[in-house]
Amino acid sequence: MSLYDWIHESKREVAEFGLAGCSGALSKLLVGGGKRLGQRFNYGTSQFERDWDVLILLDSCRPDYLRRLHEQERYPWIDSIDTTYSPASSSIEWVNKCLKTLPAEEKAELAIVSGNGWTERELDASEFHSVETLLQTYWDGERDILPPEVVTDHAIRRWREDDPEKMLVWYIQPHTPYPSIDVDYEFDTEMGDVTDDWTETEYARVGVLSDEELRNGYEQTLALGLDEVGVLAENLDADDVYLSADHAELLGEYGLYEHPRWAPIPRLKRVPWVKVNSRDRRTRTPDGSEEHRNESQLEQRLQALGYRA
Repeated sequence: MSLYDWIHESKREVAEFGLAGCSGALSKLLVGGGKRLGQRFNYGTSQFERDWDVLILLDSCRPDYLRRLHEQERYPWIDSIDTTYSPASSSIEWVNKCLKTLPAEEKAELAIVSGNGWTERELDASEFHSVETLLQTYWDGERDILPPEVVTDHAIRRWREDDPEKMLVWYIQPHTPYPSIDVDYEFDTEMGDVTDDWTETEYARVGVLSDEELRNGYEQTLALGLDEVGVLAENLDADDVYLSADHAELLGEYGLYEHPRWAPIPRLKRVPWVKVNSRDRRTRTPDGSEEHRNESQLEQRLQALGYRA
């Protein structure tokens, strides 16, 4: 966003939301400054520098919320939760730093099953063992999400039938949208062209949604993803399976939200590193995802996730 765009949108948000609009405008200004800093100074290590057979990514997963759910004893396939620092603070940054930079021989061994749209936009599928990108084809319009069970089904099928050397499985949860929150707000103003692609985090930024509501929605969406990771763990014969994230998420800390690219914020770059206990007990036959099949434009799906694509 240019300075002109920031001034233009900030004026409209202040007019619409008052003091909360001022806070929201300041939040966007701080994000812009952080991105400029992060392009010069950044840190973190690619998960590809570690040893694993299957790497599971939960998009935007925060270790503290993962621990909170784990403490409820809902996920016996997790022994303990360690952390690491991702080299990225956004998905497209992670794709460019971690996937596109892999040596050719490592790409050729890697199967990718991804609910993240940037893998479709940024990668040359011919360089990899296989690339399945699901966001455009399997969006659930009723829940307004890419169902995590679709990712699970495709990952199980790929591992059982193709037996690749390595596999990356990328769930979109707990990334917005949060199914438990209704963001179908309408404003009788001229803000419609701005709010069309707003997600829950944008409404929280201007005070329409409380941080508590936002965080509850995030936690419930994380649970959706974790439930399916549990199913995947029961249907994989692989020795070294790990759970991590491309980046974490800001949920109102420091008045900041979402996951801007190049932002060198520890809260945003600290991600889980979890050993997953897996064994193929054949509890899932991967044939149910076709009920969600539909065709749409990738730009529409990225917009639903809050990206101005």
